[in-house]
Amino acid sequence: MGIIDHFKGMDMDFSSKCRQVDELKMECARSNRGTTAFSSLLSMSRDFDQTRRNNNMLVFDEKESNFDLVLDNLKDDNCNYVVVDFDGAYYQEMANDFAMRGFAVKKINLMDVENSDGYNPFSYTQDEIDVDILVQCIVANTNSSYYMRASIGERIIINNLEKTFLKILISCYMKYGTSKTMNAAVNLLSGEDREVKLDRLFSGMFPQGPNEMECNRYKVFKQEAGDRFSDIVSSCADRIEIFKEDRMIALAKKEPLQFEHLYLGKQVLFIMIPSNMRQAELLTSVILSQICNMLCNESRRNNKDRTVMMYFNYFADLGMVVDLERLISQFPHFNLGCMLHVNSFAKLGQIYKDWEVILEACDSMVYLGLNDDPTHQYVLEHADSVMIRKKRMMGKEMYVSAQLKIDEIRDMDANDCIAVVKGIGTFLTPRCGRWIDLDN
Repeated sequence: MGIIDHFKGMDMDFSSKCRQVDELKMECARSNRGTTAFSSLLSMSRDFDQTRRNNNMLVFDEKESNFDLVLDNLKDDNCNYVVVDFDGAYYQEMANDFAMRGFAVKKINLMDVENSDGYNPFSYTQDEIDVDILVQCIVANTNSSYYMRASIGERIIINNLEKTFLKILISCYMKYGTSKTMNAAVNLLSGEDREVKLDRLFSGMFPQGPNEMECNRYKVFKQEAGDRFSDIVSSCADRIEIFKEDRMIALAKKEPLQFEHLYLGKQVLFIMIPSNMRQAELLTSVILSQICNMLCNESRRNNKDRTVMMYFNYFADLGMVVDLERLISQFPHFNLGCMLHVNSFAKLGQIYKDWEVILEACDSMVYLGLNDDPTHQYVLEHADSVMIRKKRMMGKEMYVSAQLKIDEIRDMDANDCIAVVKGIGTFLTPRCGRWIDLDN
């Protein structure tokens, strides 16, 4: 290829391209809140006050290439971390390293409960808003045979009745239960005499039990449910049955983690769940919803110096994180950031009605590969029209740019990634854990 052909179609304004990359390097050098790695050659400051870009990153990948990307982003001592860790791969790789760097390593470990910190959903349920979050997680991420048999119109009615009953039940156990656990609530719904037990609980006979207003709420619900009452109770029991598992009971007996303390000192929390666990979506949904809301509330009360980065690996498999559409745009004001690993574009749309709002709230994006046209089109639409890359030409390293085309996204080399940084540019660069020889 001749030198003229080699340069054809390229933007030769090297100085402006260098300035854009150098700007990122200068931001990283000045940052005291850590840096986010996009690739082996490209990083960005996590200091929102300095950059005015949030720390929310969107990662498209279906081949687990994001593993190296996440590992590179867990190596900064200036941030605290929450890591969704299916099968414990990140914990196995990084736990000792974190401990050696002075981090307090916390874990919710559904694979090995004996070596886990405690977790009880009721520990983070202090008021009606918290109850509503827990109920939304349960209803959004589970189904029951009764609900599935119903017609579309009936499902709306059943859904509302189930939400009402679960709010009444959980509020009652949160306030009055001798055993403040979801397992105790499930046990109340077990057996043929559950209606008798519920009527007795909400009879108003017990001085340490539900008050008159709460008993009236139950009576109104029972009247509205009518002939559906028994099926509604049975359906709710099916939805929360996972909390009867031995490992969930064992976790609830331990001293629960204090999510609001994740801002303090140097801390990392691994959420380890077996990838084949039944109703894993419900557990990740509840845990992450409670973490997000508690960290936002804690940041409102206290101005925190440390940023907490949350890594939502396999985001489309985590169930619905309640209110994420609203919260994610506010994360930078709460010293929060998240990496959303999108492994299924279609499934994401099934979980979140306003999924576009979530993706648009990410000021950076890394494309590692996802073999479907909607993803390719999304990357093309949200990247710059020209893409910057580093080349060695005429014995010198230079930044060059060329028009970004959808074929280049589809056929991207396995060693590369496409990184998009809002306000800076779009880059073709070696992905984390990979290096290329610029001499070739």
